[in-house]
Amino acid sequence: MKTTNDNKPATQRIVIFIHNLSHVPTTLIRTTLAAADADSRLELAAICIPKIMPFRRALRHYIKARVRRSIRSIFDPDLKKDPPVPIPFNLKRYSRQFNFRILAPPDGNFNNPKFIAQLRDEIRPIFALSFFCLQKLSPELLGTFTHAVNYHNGFLPDYKGLKATSWSVYHKEEKTGFTFHYMTEKFDAGSILIQGDVPVCLESHASELERQKTVEAAQHLPHLLDMIMAEHPGRPQQGRGRYFSMKDANAAMEISD
Repeated sequence: MKTTNDNKPATQRIVIFIHNLSHVPTTLIRTTLAAADADSRLELAAICIPKIMPFRRALRHYIKARVRRSIRSIFDPDLKKDPPVPIPFNLKRYSRQFNFRILAPPDGNFNNPKFIAQLRDEIRPIFALSFFCLQKLSPELLGTFTHAVNYHNGFLPDYKGLKATSWSVYHKEEKTGFTFHYMTEKFDAGSILIQGDVPVCLESHASELERQKTVEAAQHLPHLLDMIMAEHPGRPQQGRGRYFSMKDANAAMEISD
C-alpha cells in the first residue's frame, strides 16, 4: 500500500458489509462506487456478503417474481402502487469493472476468526460501511477498521432495531427517517453523522417509503465519506430511545381474538 510522508495511507481502503443484494444495499453500493471512482483518496477494496447467489439464479427469481406479481395484480389492483421488482444486481460484473473483491465467509459468519484474519492481512481496510447487514459485528472485527459506519433506515435513537420504516408508518409519524452512524459493540448506538427524512402520506406504502429514503440517503454518501476521512466525531445520541425486535413486529401483526 502506498503511504504519504506522515505514514498515513495514500488511499482509504473501504469494505462494505451487506446481507443480500436487495434494493437498499445495491442502491447505496452504486453510489459508493461512483464516489470512490471520482475520488483518488478512496478505494473500494471488497464487498462482504454471507453467501454469494449466482446471478443466473437471481435472474430466474426476478422473472418468477415479475410473473407472480403480474398475475396477482389482476385480482389486486393496489399491487400496481408498489415499487417495481428491482432488477438483480450483478455483483461479479461490478467487481470486474471496479476491481474490488467479493468475500464470503465459509460458514456465512463475518465474525469467523479466519475471515477476520483474511480481511486484516489481505484487504487491509481503513474503514467499513454496513448497508443492511443483519449480523452484529464483533469487537474483534470492528477493531480491524479505523472507523465503521452503518446505514440505519430509521431515526435514532427513536427507532432502533428492525423494520424502522414499517414502525414509523404504524405509529402514524409525519416523517420517516434514516441515519448514518458510527458502529459500536451495541446495536444502533454509535454517534450520528448524518440524518435525513421523507414525508409519510396517508396512502404511503412502507416499501415505497423505503425506496424513497434509500435514494435520499444515497445523495448524502459523498459527504459522508468526506466526514469519515476527516474523522468527524459525529454527535452522541440523546436519550435511551426505543428498540424494536422481530418479536415486537410479530406481536403487532398477531390477532388474539
